[in-house]
Amino acid sequence: MNNLCAEIGWKSINHEGEQLCGDHVDIIEQDENSTVIVLADGLGSGVKASILSTLTSKIISTMLSLIHISEPTRRVVIS
Repeated sequence: MNNLCAEIGWKSINHEGEQLCGDHVDIIEQDENSTVIVLADGLGSGVKASILSTLTSKIISTMLSLIHISEPTRRVVIS
């Protein structure tokens, strides 16, 4: 079996004058061999974009965490 290792990092930068960022990242470690990473873009900035991206990433993260796959898999989710 192939061993895959990845370091994960990100930085959210608010639009000038905004308190919140429109991007949201969720990382869910399902077990020692499976991690789900979801990046959502709220298509804008501020409160509305932040709410949309957070809700989208939480919904997708929840749906993917309910799926159990017996072998390690790479998943890419575009929202």
